[in-house]
Amino acid sequence: MCLGKAISKLCASKFAKNLAADERGNLGMAFALLIPVVMFGLGLAIDYSRATKLQDQLQVAADKAALAATTAIGNGSTSQVAMAAAEAQWRANADQIVGAHATPHFAINNTGSSATTSVKFSGSVDATFSQLLGYQTLPVSGGSSTLATVKQIPPVRYSGTGSAWGDPHLVGADGYDAAFACPKPYWYNLLSDGGIQVNVECVHLEGGE
Repeated sequence: MCLGKAISKLCASKFAKNLAADERGNLGMAFALLIPVVMFGLGLAIDYSRATKLQDQLQVAADKAALAATTAIGNGSTSQVAMAAAEAQWRANADQIVGAHATPHFAINNTGSSATTSVKFSGSVDATFSQLLGYQTLPVSGGSSTLATVKQIPPVRYSGTGSAWGDPHLVGADGYDAAFACPKPYWYNLLSDGGIQVNVECVHLEGGE
């Protein structure tokens, strides 16, 4: 009996030492613990890659918007018209980008001889795996700037003056007859574009207008 107990203790002692020295099980356990970390890191990389791709698309939208304003100014349009062209071009491109939410900021500095158009954007893109860390979105930002030479339109001068009369009313090229009120005195601006101004002055005459 004593010999049997001694052998059992000896075997148990050797088993414990061998178990502690065996690294095969430890490697498998470490790999199992690393799997979630690796998968999570891969998910963050996918989110970052997607955010970068959407930011590049927003950058293209900003480039096209700035170019639209530059083209308008180069063709002789006013800064207001160029601004409207930039905004329209931004909406036409940025609104098609799914998962991106960005706000543009437009600015045109017109010195008379040249004009600088600046289009900047900032916002976010929807996140997927990053939500596990509490981030519902990832930030994005960018911008574009262009320089245009302002087209100089020479003034048009006439030796005489024009006039308009009637009951009063205007008939457009499409045949539409539009009556309008005419206070005394009053100016109507018929055209204001590209440095051209067309105004009509209402004058009350005896026996009519």
